[in-house]
Amino acid sequence: METGNFSIEKTSGYWLVFLYEIIGTALLFIGINFSQGNNNIVLAGIYAACMVTCRQTGAHFNMGLSLAVYIVEDKFKEQWICLIVYTIAELIGGFMGMWISYLFLGNKIAFIKPDNLNYSGFYVYFMETFFTFIMMLNILFGKHARLSLFSDTVPGVFGSLFGINFCMGCIGPYTGSVLAALYVKYVALKVQMHAETQKYQFRSQVSRIFDKNFLIGIGSIVSSDPFFV
Repeated sequence: METGNFSIEKTSGYWLVFLYEIIGTALLFIGINFSQGNNNIVLAGIYAACMVTCRQTGAHFNMGLSLAVYIVEDKFKEQWICLIVYTIAELIGGFMGMWISYLFLGNKIAFIKPDNLNYSGFYVYFMETFFTFIMMLNILFGKHARLSLFSDTVPGVFGSLFGINFCMGCIGPYTGSVLAALYVKYVALKVQMHAETQKYQFRSQVSRIFDKNFLIGIGSIVSSDPFFV
């Protein structure tokens, strides 16, 4: 599971991965909240989080991405504990990032929603599913192809940022560009939302779940592709 410089054969390795993934996820959420809708600040937050953690954990910050990496690496028995460590760390890191942001910003934390809340549920579902798939595929290429976060950190991170920026730019006005399973949950926990926004969040969350299952379907294809070897 891309544990980088740490050996997960020892218990201390799991704790180090756990700590770094919490820090990285928290930095990402803080960047999103302080961006106030500016994509460049979001990307700067992702860059900072990646530079701190990518050589140690692979810089996931997203349960969907952790699951995708778990599938692509095809070491299910050896890495299931590590997947749990990543998942719990991302949940805690997301909560910490939202908590810190809420302390500074109060109800001004970022509301990820489309410009027009009258879009149909199917439209939001399709757009989020398609562009989350594109984002995941781009990141997986950066992790397992010739350009790697581990061997070429800066160009590897910028390659992922380019794909993320493209996806955010394409769907931002239409869905709010959620692209992650965690963020919507924590906004709903911290701030009381209007009924129409809650309905929209549910639609986006359904597409997040679908994306994870969809990646299971392509996992064997990607892992057998010579480009990833």
